[in-house]
Amino acid sequence: MKYLAFPIVALVLSFGQPLYAKSVTGGIKHLDTASNIITIRDSQGTTLTFNTRLSTQILVAGKPADFKDLSLGAQALITTGEKDVAVRIVSPPPSPAAKVGQSLVIIPANAIKRNPILLGSVTVGQKVTITPKKVWWCGGKSQKKKFCDWRGYDPANAQGIPWMALVAAVGANEFWAKDDTLSFTVSTNDNMVLYANDNAPGNTGEAEVIVTITSP
Repeated sequence: MKYLAFPIVALVLSFGQPLYAKSVTGGIKHLDTASNIITIRDSQGTTLTFNTRLSTQILVAGKPADFKDLSLGAQALITTGEKDVAVRIVSPPPSPAAKVGQSLVIIPANAIKRNPILLGSVTVGQKVTITPKKVWWCGGKSQKKKFCDWRGYDPANAQGIPWMALVAAVGANEFWAKDDTLSFTVSTNDNMVLYANDNAPGNTGEAEVIVTITSP
């Protein structure tokens, strides 16, 4: 038994706190500013609570911050150094890079501007080409059961972006389908999202598109 005990102790001493290290992402549900305790709810609906210490690193919008700078409802990436103790909190979490190459992306009709499909981060100079595979969706209320393609309703007479047109946005830059292909060059480093141009949920159908991203 003595010979077995030594390597186990050595393993604990060698790795220390990283034995407990893990990362979890979720929406911030509660902030106890008196005790600096943060509670989040992950994508599975599980509620998790973490203590913080003076040494806990906090980044908000990519800049060093304090516990009081965290916001309820915001997404946070929490890394623990030991059980239930956060050593690093990043809010919002960095987005993964959008896949270079071809990807099949499905956009539900109820994915609107305030709740889009996130493809990930893109960088200046990348070229994005989107082609429709199958787009068959309709807006709610007045256009219920009146389906349209990815150009939206009455694109020829529309002012601005047609209602229910497929929009690809990178930061504040918006691009929308006018023909059989939507293509643009990224001019700013930011997240790329896709959505149907509508302000309210209640739409039906979906869009299947092929997104191709090439590097400069």
